[in-house]
Formats: sequence, structure tokens, C-alpha cells
Amino acid sequence: MRKFLSFGVVACIALLTLGAATASAADTTNYTFSGQSSGDSSTGGPDWANDTYTRVFKVYPERNVDGSYRMVENFNSGHFTTIQGQSPESAEAGNHNQVSAGLTGAFHGSEVLKVTGGTYSATGALGWDGTGGTAGFTVAAFGPGATANAIDFYFKYTTSNSAACASKWINSATGNSGDIATICAP
Repeated sequence: MRKFLSFGVVACIALLTLGAATASAADTTNYTFSGQSSGDSSTGGPDWANDTYTRVFKVYPERNVDGSYRMVENFNSGHFTTIQGQSPESAEAGNHNQVSAGLTGAFHGSEVLKVTGGTYSATGALGWDGTGGTAGFTVAAFGPGATANAIDFYFKYTTSNSAACASKWINSATGNSGDIATICAP
């Protein structure tokens, strides 16, 4: 009993020392990466904004029956700044709405991912250097042959800028709504 207790204390101290990963009672491990940034693509075209956020990968280390893994990627404390051009919803909505450069706002979201073609490595996940986005983390955590495909997603963007035609846009696997364009077609 004492050996098990000592090992448990050492394991907990090791996890706390790493800082980037935390284990939960649900048999998952979270990997948190602050200071992330990327372009944000619209529903049918080029990037409409530049985003900054904290990225949290929640990895379920037990294989599914088909040999794949489940991973959830959360985007927390997100902020965006628009790029002049097509609004994020205009391609899907079939209109000509535009966003002006410099519109700012906040967002949060998540993706449920199915990872195939690899084997989970906690060491690899902890060693990710923050480059390559979702695909980069997937390769670091599951190996070079691994790919992650989104099976569900939800993102909510809001702005308080009075120039926006609407104050929120929701981009979701179940459908999109709203638009934060600043030049809106009648």
C-alpha cells in the first residue's frame, strides 16, 4: 500500500510540475497552450479574421472499438480582428456581405475530433511546440501517420462594434446563423 501511495504522490507532483497537462477522473488528459493564433476561414473562402486564443486539447487515451481515438479541441478566451473582404457567412448565405478591416470581437468554440492512423503518446503531446495547429498537435500526440477529422463543431463569435450589421455569428455543424458583416446586402 505504501509503494502505491508513494507512486501516486510522485505521479501527481510530476503532473503539477509539467503545467501543460492535467489528468481528470474521467480518464482524459488536457493539454493547454496559451498564446495561439491563426487565420480564420469563412464558410466558403479566404480568411475573414485573425484569431488569438488559448487552445486546450482533451485527449481520451483509450482506443475506440475501431482503433481510433477521441479528442476534443477547445478554443478559449478567443479574440478576432477582421480582414477586409467577404464576411464569414456570405458564401453559404449566397449574399455579398463584407467585413471592414479592424472590426474586433470575442469568440469561443470546440471541435470533437476522431483521430485515426496513430498511437497516443503523452510524451509526444507534451512535446508539441505549438506549430501546425490541430494537425501539428495530432502528429505530435499520435505519430506522423495520424490524422484528425472533425465530427462535430460549434463556434460563437460576438462583437460590440456598432458598425456591424449583426452582433453575432454562430458557425456550427448543425447550421450557421447570424453574420458580423459591416457592409450588408439588402
